[in-house]
Amino acid sequence: MSKYNDTIYALSTPPGKSAIAIIRVSGTGAIKAIKKLSSIKKLKIGAANLIFIKYKTIMFFRHYLLTNDNPALNEACKKGEVLPVYIHDNHNNKEKKIGSASKWWLHQSLNSLNKSLDGKLITVAGNPLEILPQIISKSEVQQVNWNRNYEPWQINRDKILKSKKKTYFAV
Repeated sequence: MSKYNDTIYALSTPPGKSAIAIIRVSGTGAIKAIKKLSSIKKLKIGAANLIFIKYKTIMFFRHYLLTNDNPALNEACKKGEVLPVYIHDNHNNKEKKIGSASKWWLHQSLNSLNKSLDGKLITVAGNPLEILPQIISKSEVQQVNWNRNYEPWQINRDKILKSKKKTYFAV
């Protein structure tokens, strides 16, 4: 019997961008660690196990419609699969209507964003407080990321979204 009882986690995938990461877990606490990280409850000791841990994050785009130098998007990408969503909030901003030039700019920016996301941007209009829970329930999402906005009505909406986090996700 070994005198070493450490549980070791080792990234087996080389550094860089990759569609899959392989993590080697060994040691006395390996089974317990894998059970915490995955939905698999029955693991055999001593047998090789291939486990896929799906982690999906919604990237909720609002005003910051760029992929480069986007802190929320960068964090979402570190976690795994990203579901990009833009919700034109025409419910919570009742006193702020956008003009024709702003609508044109928004249309062009969303087209550009969608192109940079390989056509995967989900674009809808309505109340994010109603739409986000619907998307979450249909897509097995663990997290929603967004960049901070500073208009008072946006801050109020974001506070409500944050307060409902436990309702949306199994925390």
